[in-house]
Order: sequence, then C-alpha cells, then structure tokens
Amino acid sequence: MFSFYSLLLDEEFRVKVTDFGTAKHIDKLTSAMTEIGTLGYMAPEVVEPPLPHGYDSKVDVFSYGVLLWEMYCRGSEDNTLKGIGLGNYVKKVKKGVRPHIPNHCPQEFLKLICACWEFEPRKRPPFVDIVKYLQQVIHLHKDEFEKLYTSDSCDVEELAT
Repeated sequence: MFSFYSLLLDEEFRVKVTDFGTAKHIDKLTSAMTEIGTLGYMAPEVVEPPLPHGYDSKVDVFSYGVLLWEMYCRGSEDNTLKGIGLGNYVKKVKKGVRPHIPNHCPQEFLKLICACWEFEPRKRPPFVDIVKYLQQVIHLHKDEFEKLYTSDSCDVEELAT
C-alpha cells in the first residue's frame, strides 16, 4: 500500500511512486502481498480477517482512494478515521465509515473515490480502468486543465510555503 509519503516529484514535476517505509513481499507464484502499511491507507481485507492467500492490487486501489481524498481535501483534518486504533478502524471501515468528502467535490472525483473505497475488493476498479476514467475526465475538462498547467500565476516557491 502506498500513501502520499510514497510520492516524489522529479525535476519536471512528474510524479514517481516509491515504496519507502513499507515492506511488501510479493510471492512470485501468487502475487500475494504479505506485509501491511499505514493504518489510514489499509484496505479492510488487509487487517481483518487476514486472508490466508494474501491479497492483490485491490488493496492499492483502496489506498489510492485515500490518496485522492487527501489530494482533493488537501490533507483535511475532517477525517472520521483519524487517530483511532486498529480494532476500531476495522469496525468502522466494515460499517462503511470513510473520511468525509466535502460537498464541493466534483462528481467525477467523488465517484472515483467512492469506487476505490468499496468494501469488497472485487467491486473496486482495476488501475487500468482508473487510468481510462481519469483520461476521460481530463478530456472532458481539457480547457480547465490547460488553464491550470499554463498559468504564470503560480511559482514553485509559493507552493513550498
């Protein structure tokens, strides 16, 4: 599982996904991951009950949903799952409790975040579908994205403060 701590930017501001701080062991035969990462990013199937055969990339899809939420909410403190222990985390996630998504969240992102947060791993979209979906969203809002990326009004030093 990854978190925003696993994301780096290169000199051209391209995102690089790393896995520092989280040990994952992939069984070559089953592709089952056997170690877990940061609690707030953990999919329900990782912690309870631990699956005897391990788990697959759908745990990363769940984590990606949390990452999208953090990026959209800019690390909002309005997280109903923050600061609770493992046992309470599992109980709440099983009941469908997720961090609060603000009302002003665009429907495209709300839909994707909720799909990534599905309790059942098989109901979560594969990353291939997530990429296609995001490409469609970008295409639909092309003019808005071009304004964001061609604006001279934002400089790197401002972002660092």
